[in-house]
Amino acid sequence: MQKLQKAVTGVAIVATLVGAGVAWGRTSSSNPPGQPATRPTQRSFPGRDLGGGTTETKLVSITPCRVVDTRLGGGPLAPGFVRHLKVRGGGGVFATQGGKSGGCGIPTGATAIEATVSAVFPTGRGYLHVFPAATAEPNATFINYSVGSISNAGHLPVCAASCVGDQDLDVKAFQHATHLVIDVSGYAVKPMSAAVTGIALIERSSRVVSAAKLSEGAFQVIFDRDVTECTYVATLQSGGYMAQAEPLTSDPNGVFVSTYNASGTITSAAFYLEVVC
Repeated sequence: MQKLQKAVTGVAIVATLVGAGVAWGRTSSSNPPGQPATRPTQRSFPGRDLGGGTTETKLVSITPCRVVDTRLGGGPLAPGFVRHLKVRGGGGVFATQGGKSGGCGIPTGATAIEATVSAVFPTGRGYLHVFPAATAEPNATFINYSVGSISNAGHLPVCAASCVGDQDLDVKAFQHATHLVIDVSGYAVKPMSAAVTGIALIERSSRVVSAAKLSEGAFQVIFDRDVTECTYVATLQSGGYMAQAEPLTSDPNGVFVSTYNASGTITSAAFYLEVVC
């Protein structure tokens, strides 16, 4: 564990870890002059949701990458049958569906992809439904095709809950068989954030796996992805106190947070943590 540095009252500090491209921040919240510091409490946070909104996502662009090509794996879509596809994470399944070996680096926390879907060499007229796995099949058609190849691009939500194995996206052909190609150019992902109490209870969070209190004023928060190249900022709710967020040396998915009182003594307190990558 990295050695803690004594905080400086009333000063906001942002430090950069040389060579690793990692930034972290210390923020303070001081009382008015002449007012005594207030001891941190284990109270609940105000009722605002950190990164938990259903529409609060950001779009991350990537170099176009192929996740599906049924000409190379899986064979053509037979009309009337659902084909389950994987688009997030890694593993050997991408090669079996004709995509890039190991996947395209789309994180498991992604909620949607920006993709071009192509019907290639169909045997006749038909159409495709494309929808999140583990959800009801929609009536809407994503692409109509006939003899020859045709493409359509759009925003495609992926399985959000009750996902089974490698099922992220479902496709279904109608009327005539066709090969399928899917190229991904971006993905949507919720921001990473947490509201944690002074005893390491997670009040609210987005993409947090766990939180723990390591010792007085020392906490770790584990997210669902590698955050070593990200920026972290921890903010306290109690006046006169400060927080510092740093890389967690024992886990690339983790952030180490330390909290201090107004005199610079490490003291447990509730905090907000936001991670930007």
